[in-house]
Amino acid sequence: MARHERGREHEDRIYFDGASVSLAEGRVEHVGRCELLVEQRRWPFAERNSKVIDTHWQAAVSDNPSYFNGRVFMLADGALGRQDFSGVLTAVDFREFLYWRETRSDDATLRDCFGTAVVVSADGKVMLGRQRAGNINAGRTYLPGGFIDERDVDEQGRVDIVASILRELAEETGLNVARGDVGLKREPGFYLTIIGQQVSIGVMLKSNVDAERLQNGVEAYLATDPNGELDAVVFVASEDDLGNYDVPAYARCVVRHLFSS
Repeated sequence: MARHERGREHEDRIYFDGASVSLAEGRVEHVGRCELLVEQRRWPFAERNSKVIDTHWQAAVSDNPSYFNGRVFMLADGALGRQDFSGVLTAVDFREFLYWRETRSDDATLRDCFGTAVVVSADGKVMLGRQRAGNINAGRTYLPGGFIDERDVDEQGRVDIVASILRELAEETGLNVARGDVGLKREPGFYLTIIGQQVSIGVMLKSNVDAERLQNGVEAYLATDPNGELDAVVFVASEDDLGNYDVPAYARCVVRHLFSS
């Protein structure tokens, strides 16, 4: 991706690479297009810390035997415009990502980038899920979604972020958009939230059933798999409804944006 001179940024475009992000913290942008491409790049942070990453991983697996050291994708570069977002992703080992995240590293050469499903019931409530113990976000309540991984990348290195989000939604909640479950229909565009070192790319999915029916159906699905990623779902009609839930900042920003628009 081409670099852009800071002094020539147009007011309606925001660029970032390395440690610089000029997008206002917590601002949610709605764009029509999202194009992501994979390029393999070095990650000096992981190279410098390879030995301590190994040690950290051994301890993490001892505490959470379900952890698997697969490849996940992090964001290396991005450009946000009035109608589009484009980004370059690179693959890293999950153990490298985990060490970077858990040590709260100030290394910002890569960012945590993931898809999120913004499921809205017929009565205008937004669904969030609480992650089960033994997972990386155990106990937290967030918009369903997850890592971009190799299943989401084609032979040309292009990422199908929508397919990634819909797959994660089906795995976590049992809601299958292709099957037409609860009348889920995707709304146009993407909700982009950059906050700290996290980049959330969301799509809105509207249902034709109310929150109570949605919750009952999803929790019936969750009850069939005691090892599933989520152990409960909640529906909110305002940011105040988040109450004392442990909600990541990006998800709180999205909820605030939806109910203040």
